[in-house]
Formats: sequence, C-alpha cells, structure tokens
Amino acid sequence: MIEITTYVARHSFVTKLISEGGTLMEIKSMTDHKSITTTEGYVGSIEDDRLKEITSRLLNF
Repeated sequence: MIEITTYVARHSFVTKLISEGGTLMEIKSMTDHKSITTTEGYVGSIEDDRLKEITSRLLNF
C-alpha cells in the first residue's frame, strides 16, 4: 500500500494534468513551480507512448 503524502498527491496531480493534455506552462503556473525544469521532471513518469501522443498533438497546428 502506498502511503499518501503531499509528495505523492502532488506528483499524482501533475501526472494526471499532463496525461489530460495540460501544457507544461499551464502546470508550472498551477503548481507554482519556480522553474519549468521542475515541471519537466514530472514528464519522466509518463509512459513513452503517452509522451509521443502528447508531442504529436503539440506538432499538429
């Protein structure tokens, strides 16, 4: 069983936002990260296929 801590809750929140199509800048703003690098660190927890899907959406403009 995973102990629910503020770290786990925050990480889960950011991961869910990313998986639902939130942009890094939107998430940075919502989490009050000082650096986009901090926000980018959460991306590593998402499966590669999902990242490819998100990237594909970003490039279709």
